[in-house]
Amino acid sequence: DLPVGKEYRFIVLGSDGPADNNWILGRGYGLVKIASTDSQKWGSADPISNSLTFDVFTDDEIGTPVRHYMGGTGALKHKTALGFTAGA
Repeated sequence: DLPVGKEYRFIVLGSDGPADNNWILGRGYGLVKIASTDSQKWGSADPISNSLTFDVFTDDEIGTPVRHYMGGTGALKHKTALGFTAGA
């Protein structure tokens, strides 16, 4: 059963690439509610999966519905191309 009306904070993280060019990307959602789910899918070669759909709301504490994060050695290596400058 869906926990109707329950509010969550939700973070999604991903990592890709070799150690010297690794990218870590993330999204942080301050306030989400589960909108729907799909049935679990079983396969012999793939992992079990279960789709979830979230309604995203603006969180009063952080003032935005989502924040994007970027890090890892790849982001550091390409910081100039990304438009970042060194801090003082």
